[in-house]
Amino acid sequence: MARWVLPEVDHEDVERLERELGVLETTAEILVRRGYKNPQEAWDFINPTSNVINDPFLMKDMEKAVEVLLEARKKREPVLIYGDYDVDGITGTALLKEFLEKNGWNVLCYIPHRVDEGYGVQPDVVKLFAFDGVRYIVTVDCGITAHDAVQIAKRHGIKMVITDHHEIKGEIPPAEAVINPKRSDDPYPFKELAGVGVAYKLVQALSSRLGNKLRDDLLDLVALGTVADMVPLLNENRYFVKKGLETLSKTKRPGLRRLIRKLGLNGTITAQDVSYKIAPKINAAGRMGSAEEAFNLIVTTNYAEAEKLVRRLFNLNYLRRETESKIFKEAIEKIELEGLDKDPIIA
Repeated sequence: MARWVLPEVDHEDVERLERELGVLETTAEILVRRGYKNPQEAWDFINPTSNVINDPFLMKDMEKAVEVLLEARKKREPVLIYGDYDVDGITGTALLKEFLEKNGWNVLCYIPHRVDEGYGVQPDVVKLFAFDGVRYIVTVDCGITAHDAVQIAKRHGIKMVITDHHEIKGEIPPAEAVINPKRSDDPYPFKELAGVGVAYKLVQALSSRLGNKLRDDLLDLVALGTVADMVPLLNENRYFVKKGLETLSKTKRPGLRRLIRKLGLNGTITAQDVSYKIAPKINAAGRMGSAEEAFNLIVTTNYAEAEKLVRRLFNLNYLRRETESKIFKEAIEKIELEGLDKDPIIA
């Protein structure tokens, strides 16, 4: 029977962390195993502060993105936010919508249908909004592969700002601005932001340019999307999640308040609560129906609508679980019927 064999740790390192940080031996050992032998680095890891926040203008094309959006605001032109249908994309879209609307932008939002349209910025959708007079588009958690959509946007006089965090394969689209810390030419020091994290950096940059002080009340959405997208909880992500969970625990958003209450969560919301309870309910909308229902839950200011949407998400999540259970059962039956369980790769 296989068993885990953990490598030995330097007990002097463990004892030093115990002594200088005042933590339990088990905690000190975990920190050492994670590579945190220096007491200050270990302390920063377990107590992240805003000191880890980087200047958003360090990101490639951030200056261009800000100028494009400020131009739209000055011209009073509508800005279309084109998001993705998972929790990361939904929270990032909601976050950007809230900030832009509060600061004088005219905003439209669009989240594609997972089954009918699929992932990414669809050229036909860009064309439809072009016919409706939209001349500015900003993407959230998508767009890094949207070459065709960008070409159509340019053909119709649309300026597009892409915010994304996915790995880049090949050339980047020729949009007015492409914000993605994973760009090979991007000097931004932290590369592991979620899509909502990249959207938040754009909000930070816009807030700075407008001369506004950005409050922490958007960090509940950053924490939701960051945890749900399973990016490494290090550096800025760790701070965003710590502060965001505190904000989420006392959120004033009717939809999230109703969802948290329905889930029976009390006190401080944890990352585990988000991963195993909150995020699956939000994701259920995009997987079984339209992600717009989850988006509306987050942005609604109406408690009656919030209650209705929470019930809908619970029903969709139940349907998702039933569907997955049926598929799993059918897969097992097929494996046994065809003798595939004898295959060593499956067994």
